[in-house]
Amino acid sequence: MNTQGTEGEPSLSPVRTKETTREESCSNLMERVVAKDNMSYALYRVESNKGAAGIDGMTTESLRPFLKDQWPKIREQLLNGTYQPKPVPSYSIRVS
Repeated sequence: MNTQGTEGEPSLSPVRTKETTREESCSNLMERVVAKDNMSYALYRVESNKGAAGIDGMTTESLRPFLKDQWPKIREQLLNGTYQPKPVPSYSIRVS
């Protein structure tokens, strides 16, 4: 850091630092969450776990083709805060 003014005198101008706002911090976090390497690793883990279909009935085998087609749109919605997850269907519990 140069503390010298224009003629050898110490500069009185304060050092400027960028303060990160909460909104910027959340945005940066979401960008890290949806980063390609993070999403690729998450998909790998889901596929390697060979888990059961979720509440929407989508199997792990159909997930990769679905994401290949839909991921750019979903990612953009996540980043701009407009993503609306589908509601979870309610099921009635029958007691026999």
